[in-house]
Amino acid sequence: MKQKQMNWKYQEQQKCWLLEQVVYCNNPENIEEQCMNIYVPEEYLDKEGKLNKEGSRGGYTPFNAPVIFENGLAGYMQAEPFSLTDDRSMGEEAIREGFVYVSCGCRGRSSVNEQGILCGKAPVSVADLKAGIRFLRKNKELIPGNMERIISVGISAGGAMSTLLGCTGDGYEYDSELEKMGAVLDESDAIFGAQCYCPITDLDYADFAYEWMFEGKSDYTGMPFVGFEAGTLSAFCQALSKKMGKRYIEYFNHMNLTHPVTGEHLLLEPGKQGSGAAFLKEKLQLELLELLSGYDKDILMVTHSRDEIYRFCEHMLIVENGRQAGFGITKEIFKNPGTPAAAKLTGCKNITEAIKIAENSIEVPHWHCTLEMDETVADDIHAVGIRAHYIDVLTEKPENMKNVIGVTVENVSELPFEWYCFFRVPNGERIWWKVAKVGEHGAAKYLPQKGAHVYLHMPPQSIILLK
Repeated sequence: MKQKQMNWKYQEQQKCWLLEQVVYCNNPENIEEQCMNIYVPEEYLDKEGKLNKEGSRGGYTPFNAPVIFENGLAGYMQAEPFSLTDDRSMGEEAIREGFVYVSCGCRGRSSVNEQGILCGKAPVSVADLKAGIRFLRKNKELIPGNMERIISVGISAGGAMSTLLGCTGDGYEYDSELEKMGAVLDESDAIFGAQCYCPITDLDYADFAYEWMFEGKSDYTGMPFVGFEAGTLSAFCQALSKKMGKRYIEYFNHMNLTHPVTGEHLLLEPGKQGSGAAFLKEKLQLELLELLSGYDKDILMVTHSRDEIYRFCEHMLIVENGRQAGFGITKEIFKNPGTPAAAKLTGCKNITEAIKIAENSIEVPHWHCTLEMDETVADDIHAVGIRAHYIDVLTEKPENMKNVIGVTVENVSELPFEWYCFFRVPNGERIWWKVAKVGEHGAAKYLPQKGAHVYLHMPPQSIILLK
């Protein structure tokens, strides 16, 4: 259905043009749900509602601005389109950046038609959103935005809708529903991208998957806008969470999934570990790297993953307790973090107090040793660190070797591809050592046993000086 004209309204506060409750199909069963609100930056239209060829905002124009296509589906319930200022809408942010923002309503499991008959049975929610996308493309000469850069956004069940939109573009399975509602049939409903927050797709095991993801987390922030306040899980709920997380591991591993290239079995393990988790994360990272390779603007990435920072970012900013703890070139900060906080956040496991005693020497009280450096030690150095992979473990103390500490093996832990060893300095701190497995039995040849007395060598070039 193509519109001959668009009756745009101007919103002074947001500096944008608005089309409200635009019905995107000819035969809607619930007109309040099967409609959309469309918002565009004021620069993209003239006073007559026509495309302004000279208009721009945020580096975008009416012809290349991405289209943010957001749905408000929650719990697979029906959703009317958001207003720009709705608490759950990202519309204001989108408009401010120069994007076109579309909030698309759709039917859900409690939708009824004029006769009071339920009309929201799956897959109509997805079909409605597809109809909205087809409507936008049909009217691309009248509506600003690049209709080949439509990005679907949704949370929870809305995230599931975005997921389905992303992977079922022009799927024949929805043809009958599109025809029934009188949707545009000669346009594509394939989208450029999908931003899926907490998508609920595997409903039988979604709760179990959440508990696996949130293993060990007992505090929750809540959702005040629906009356659900923050709190802490009870002892019973914590035990239930652990049990449900284990159940998800059993379910995932029972599917006998394999790597498409190597044939390796993809398995999950506690702590969000395992070959299955590693494979999915690697695949997502590679796809994101490919996507970003053609993007010529700055990108802000917020993550708790050191691996992602190292892989994706040329520069990094470390924030601790709301304050800047480090900033600079990523690889340089990993090499020389500068402060204990930065060293910790870049993954350094062994950090302890230190005192400069000579130009090239540091006393380390809690390790009961003196460390000799290859470089001059600055006067403001008050701590040292060494990464767990950079320690040498010796069964005997070599003569005349510096930077050697006698320790006792406290614990040994095996992971799929490496060993963790925890050493205890007599009357001192714990020191963590990691060693990769080499071949079938490689690590076991020199892996110390629990209770053994061994020596740790700290190579000078591996010691990190910290202020």
